[in-house]
Amino acid sequence: MMLSILSLAIVAAAPADFFPCEPGHTIEYRLSNGATWTDVVRGPHPKRKSECVVDRKIVEKGGDTRKEAWVFERTEGRVADAGWLDATTAFRPPLLVAPLEAGETWQFNRTRYTVEATDAKVTVKAGNFEGCVVIAERPAGMDRVVSRTTYAPRVGLVRVERGDQVREATRVSASKP
Repeated sequence: MMLSILSLAIVAAAPADFFPCEPGHTIEYRLSNGATWTDVVRGPHPKRKSECVVDRKIVEKGGDTRKEAWVFERTEGRVADAGWLDATTAFRPPLLVAPLEAGETWQFNRTRYTVEATDAKVTVKAGNFEGCVVIAERPAGMDRVVSRTTYAPRVGLVRVERGDQVREATRVSASKP
């Protein structure tokens, strides 16, 4: 009798799996200060396909409204903040970097990022999300976490804690076909 052993390799998810770029993908947020924030994916940049354009609308608690278009660079091994659409920058802080495995770290400028979890379960007003990646941000040389971000697979950013300020997703809309 011959035994056959199958080995299953667990492949870590790619950073872009946590930052969809399908046109119409929308996430609405509420900040703990009462402001609201809506991100609507416009889609890949027409000339730079590795960049994703997101239209952002922020409504402050007092009613002041600000509209901006942001660009996020999505490459095979990372997702980075590329700045405003009309003023992209070469100084691109990486939001997610492969491999997305608990304990992995990377440094950018004077900030150290650590993958705290890759299987977190998170509940926010927008819903319950599993398989989330949690990233802690610390100034270089300090143990104190200054920011913690949570990304849900195929959804994107669902929670940010920065000091006493919290931003949570209140609604997620699927991409338009």
